[in-house]
Amino acid sequence: MAYYSPFIEDDGNLLLPNEVTYTHLLQLAEIEEGYKIEYKSLWNNDVKKKHLAKTISSFANTEGGWIFIGVNDDGSIAPICRERTDFGQQISGIVKANISPPPAFETKFIKCPDDDTRGILAIYVREGSEPPYICRGTVYIRVGSSKFPVVSSHRSEIDNLINKRNGYKTQFEKFCVDDILNEDNFPYCIVYLYNKHPSGILNIGDRSKRGEIQNIADKHRFKSWMPSASSILFFNSEDVSSSSRTLIFELFYNFSMKLHIPLTPLPNALSRSVAEDINQRNAKIDVSNFKAIDGFLSYNSIKSLYEAAFSILIEKEVSFENYILKSELKNVYNSYLFFATRNDEWCEFVCKKGFRYSTKDSISPIIFSSENLCEDELETRSGVYAFNSLAFPFGYFIDEFFEFLELNRKHANTFFPDHSYTNRDYYGRLFGTEF
Repeated sequence: MAYYSPFIEDDGNLLLPNEVTYTHLLQLAEIEEGYKIEYKSLWNNDVKKKHLAKTISSFANTEGGWIFIGVNDDGSIAPICRERTDFGQQISGIVKANISPPPAFETKFIKCPDDDTRGILAIYVREGSEPPYICRGTVYIRVGSSKFPVVSSHRSEIDNLINKRNGYKTQFEKFCVDDILNEDNFPYCIVYLYNKHPSGILNIGDRSKRGEIQNIADKHRFKSWMPSASSILFFNSEDVSSSSRTLIFELFYNFSMKLHIPLTPLPNALSRSVAEDINQRNAKIDVSNFKAIDGFLSYNSIKSLYEAAFSILIEKEVSFENYILKSELKNVYNSYLFFATRNDEWCEFVCKKGFRYSTKDSISPIIFSSENLCEDELETRSGVYAFNSLAFPFGYFIDEFFEFLELNRKHANTFFPDHSYTNRDYYGRLFGTEF
């Protein structure tokens, strides 16, 4: 799925949709309508109801392409009026109502320099990873500069689209391999964020980009980082040995990501104490042979890496809708989540409503669908994704989990009002046990 753009900078780089300006549109005068370019001079009901959905689905089924509304057939500019309703919302409604599954696209209204009310609507449709895209019961593909329906006698075209979809699925499965932590005994979480439609490359060969990488490390409090053949590894500790069990944020040059998060086990003495306390409250529950994972500390670790990932996508204007997100818990057989609450609310819950634990060593129950992000909802969305990655596999409902999380947070804040502590400090102050 090579990215295509008709707009080229002086240095030869292809421009992304969000980078295109009115001046760049002048390059269209040299480009004819074709396999990846379609011009429409008007934004009217004929375009909206008859042509747009067919054109978008044909690009998604083939190799992607651009639609320019407000441009004549010869590439000359004929600005359209800006409407009160956002163009992106209008097109999204048309796509969802007419195409199944809805393909990924981006829109930008490029204003005239001397008139904010007029401009050109640019729509970039990505080559789809789930073809065939069916528009009102028909599959369209690009042939030359036109869109053509695939008729039943051309079954091979449908087979080609299905094979293409299976190829993307294979690429995703190959990406979802943990080749860094891969611990045999230590419980951990790994999150895969796979960019189906990469259109930008993080080039650290450019010296100026290294400062950009350092800024990412500083912003998200990573202690160290190093490049690899295809990615940059950010570490939450200066000790990056295999025994350090540090958080590792892996950012690939095409903006795919892997989040490697060791979960926090309870110290042995505390784990035994918790097991005894539960058994005294309810003699039918014996958890002495189970492994306790600190739900509060583990959740915050997972949430912090989700926030880092989502923040980078927002900052770099990379659409989250392009991603497939998969989460896994590993080495969690006979493990349970523990919460340190002031009045033992968690222990009471376990004794009355049942003990919840993992019956499998590896849990991969969820592949998330992704919707786009904004800065205002960054913390909330990160929290929900962290819940789905950690608590949902252990059988918690979201209201139960966040109730215990909040009680644990308040308990910790009584000892650490500045929210700053190491795990050793945390257990030492809350339980009188070193970690």
